[in-house]
Amino acid sequence: YPLCALSPTTKQWYQRRVHGEYNLESCKMKWLWLAAGLGPLLVLAQEPVQTALDYNSVEYKAKKFVDDAEETLRLEAISSTFASWGYESNITDETQKVSEAATTKFELLNKKFGKEAQSFDLNQIKDREVVRKLKLMKNIGTAILPTDKLKKFISLTANMGKKYSTAKVLDYETKRNILV
Repeated sequence: YPLCALSPTTKQWYQRRVHGEYNLESCKMKWLWLAAGLGPLLVLAQEPVQTALDYNSVEYKAKKFVDDAEETLRLEAISSTFASWGYESNITDETQKVSEAATTKFELLNKKFGKEAQSFDLNQIKDREVVRKLKLMKNIGTAILPTDKLKKFISLTANMGKKYSTAKVLDYETKRNILV
């Protein structure tokens, strides 16, 4: 069966074969040239086996750290968001405490992972996605504060939000509450 033919009918194939248009050697040569031409590309596209299997490499450790940290932060962010949503939709002292506790827990976790991310040397990591995520994790913002000051900061911002959200608007002329 000719490998080089483009689906000719049996009669067309037989006529071409009889007249010598299908030369088995030419088909073999075409496949050989194709294999020789694409072979180096296939080899170059693969990573070296040593790098791919080196579990002690900085690259592997950074990738594993980023994956684990992302999953933990994702779950904690969900918990923190629910607590914050509960507070924003029902502003009471009790929901404020729950929201502040969840925010504090998330920020302390963010601080922990940010400090660990700072320990990686980005020059040794080739994967640009991992480098980008490590750079984002290094930016820990207000979580850099000591724990007591961080709690005070979170409480202060929650109280400011509470004042803003529960403010009473007075009528301009009578100086009384509009919503009585």
